[in-house]
Amino acid sequence: MAITTLPVVAVSVILHLSILGISPLEAKNAQVSFEWNSSAADHSPANRIALGADAIFVNTGVLQLTDSMKGLRGNGSVGRAAYNETISLWDASTKAVANFTTHFQFQMDWTNQSTADVPDYGGDGLSFFMGRRESDYNLSFTGKNGYLGLFSPDNDGKSSTKLLVVEFDTYSNSPWDKDSNHIGIDVNTINSAATRPLHQRLNGGETWDVRVDYRGQENVLEVFASCRCNGKGPWKLAHKIDLTHYLPEEIVVGFSATAFK
Repeated sequence: MAITTLPVVAVSVILHLSILGISPLEAKNAQVSFEWNSSAADHSPANRIALGADAIFVNTGVLQLTDSMKGLRGNGSVGRAAYNETISLWDASTKAVANFTTHFQFQMDWTNQSTADVPDYGGDGLSFFMGRRESDYNLSFTGKNGYLGLFSPDNDGKSSTKLLVVEFDTYSNSPWDKDSNHIGIDVNTINSAATRPLHQRLNGGETWDVRVDYRGQENVLEVFASCRCNGKGPWKLAHKIDLTHYLPEEIVVGFSATAFK
């Protein structure tokens, strides 16, 4: 995939989510899974993916989340894409919690700007999220400037927000970001519960491979990220969390991103 207008955030190739053993209507070892291949012929947003704000599919089938021209004009851009169907994450009657794994690839490109080597240029970043249906919490697309298109001053830090976010952050927003290039795990707030700084720039235009795993019996969430540019990684970030305390039984999954110069 070639991206020539910057800044831009794109998610490409395959999103695979497998959830095991938690449907209230099925046995504990039942499996619910889906795979969305953005290069396949069935990537129609109307059938598979709900797009919001600046998110579009480009000619190659890649999901482009941000508008490069808006970002360059300094207006900022935000986009979101969510899988259309809800997924059962846990069962209130048995307290059984899913084991799940998801894999995706992304590119964030700031490489042709004169400020490419300046640490605090090329924000804000990309996030993979799990949470309530968007219609339930009516998240505003004004959640820019560090909120990654998901959080806002109105919902940040509230238990009613019900969001789990894995962020790939490229800008240091005070007071919650410790640096301008890191992976973070956010639980109902943009102030990350766990972070991992990276020495390889996330927005250098390279392809990143990401896997997110959750082991329900152990309440452990793990993120593995590798850069295809030089074979570096994977970098790992882990966080112990009982998702039944923070997310509803039925969730949506998707991506959100913001970009600005």
